[in-house]
Amino acid sequence: VIFGGGIPTGGFSGAVVQQASSGMLGLNNGGDTVTLEDDIGAFLTNVSYGSEGGQDQSLTRNPDLSGSFSQHTSVSPTVYSPGTKVDGTPFDTCEPGEPTPSPT
Repeated sequence: VIFGGGIPTGGFSGAVVQQASSGMLGLNNGGDTVTLEDDIGAFLTNVSYGSEGGQDQSLTRNPDLSGSFSQHTSVSPTVYSPGTKVDGTPFDTCEPGEPTPSPT
């Protein structure tokens, strides 16, 4: 779970909790692309979203992990579920794998 700033509080079901390296997140309500890089700046993955992001709630995958992005309240009574599945239960424990870079 990545926060744009402040001091995150809560358990987040044991998920790794980090702050953005810049101390803020500048996501646009009208759409944006989020890119993840490793610690040396190599591309890992990215995801884009459109105007559905500007509705004062999280976007979530439905079903969890593999589905397309949906507004959180379309699949849950809550507006977010940081570090948990959309129903609030923890994700199964798994060992992190080695990132597989995309071809350039």
